[in-house]
Amino acid sequence: AGVKNGRDYTVEEVENERNLLLRVVGIIQTKDPDILISWDTLDSGLGYMLDRGDRLEPSLDMTRLIGRMPRVSTGGNRLGDEWMNKTGPGGPTATIVGRVGICGWRVMSSEVKHPNVSFLPAVVGMILGEKLPWHDR
Repeated sequence: AGVKNGRDYTVEEVENERNLLLRVVGIIQTKDPDILISWDTLDSGLGYMLDRGDRLEPSLDMTRLIGRMPRVSTGGNRLGDEWMNKTGPGGPTATIVGRVGICGWRVMSSEVKHPNVSFLPAVVGMILGEKLPWHDR
């Protein structure tokens, strides 16, 4: 626990990826937000989290767990290329029952005039005037 820029924060440690995803599920269920905002709802945001849960053995149906109807199965997260081609980026987040998923960079692309609006550190630097650490995968 600590304070940075006048805000309290807590650092939690988990044993493995499964426990990390289940902790995120617990936070979402406790706070019960109507809207989930992710900078990128496919590659490195909510969509990635949903995919990671699906790839664990045994798998976690993250769309079911973070949705508002956790007892109803959505049949897993592997929606396939055909679904992704029809829905576009963020398709998996559209299957989260009872919550709205918003892609942050798409919103910012219409609000901010910057040549690299899909790159989060560039937008944070422009709007907040602060540098955001960035690490390549």
